[in-house]
Order: sequence, then C-alpha cells, then structure tokens
Amino acid sequence: MAYKFYDNSQKAKSAGRKFEGTTNGYGDAVRHCYWCALNQVSAGLNSPNAKKFGDAHENTSRNDIKAKAMDLHNNSVGYHLGYQAIINGWSEEELLNQVINAADNGTLKIIK
Repeated sequence: MAYKFYDNSQKAKSAGRKFEGTTNGYGDAVRHCYWCALNQVSAGLNSPNAKKFGDAHENTSRNDIKAKAMDLHNNSVGYHLGYQAIINGWSEEELLNQVINAADNGTLKIIK
C-alpha cells in the first residue's frame, strides 16, 4: 500500500505543479486534495488507511499551524472525493477535474 501511496503522491505533485501557488496556494491545495483522493481510491471504500496515512504525514511535516490546518482540510475534501470516485466509477482524470472544481468553487482552502 505504501508504494501505491507514493505513486499517487507523484501523480498529485505533477498535477499541482500545473498551477501557481505550489506553497500554500492553489497548486498546493490541488496537490493535497488529489493525493488524498487517489489514496482513498487505492485503499478502498471502507478503508481508514488513506486518512491514517495522510494524518500521520501532516503530523510529521514542518508546517506552521495555518499551513497544517489548510493541508488537513484539503486532505479531508480529498478523502470525500475519493469515496465519490469509487461510488461513481470516476477515472483519475475525472477525479482530478472534481478536485479542480473544488478548488475553483472555494471548497479547498488556501493561505495565499
């Protein structure tokens, strides 16, 4: 599972780099949300492993309080979108589109 989560992180990094604000901005929000969404899909519908892994990652990162709150919020949106992807049979491309929609409509949080 850890290898799959790593692979997902690379996909999410690539997606986030397509946007401005890769540190606490739009691109960072997309990256966190998409990574957690992909992890939830990989872990499965009823698995808590994506959230456990994501929370552990944020608890070991060196973010300040605002950045950590932003990341945890965007991760949470990602888990929800991952559940939706499983239920609705979304492709990774559709899942990314849903993440971008969440960023565009203000569901995701950014600091700057």
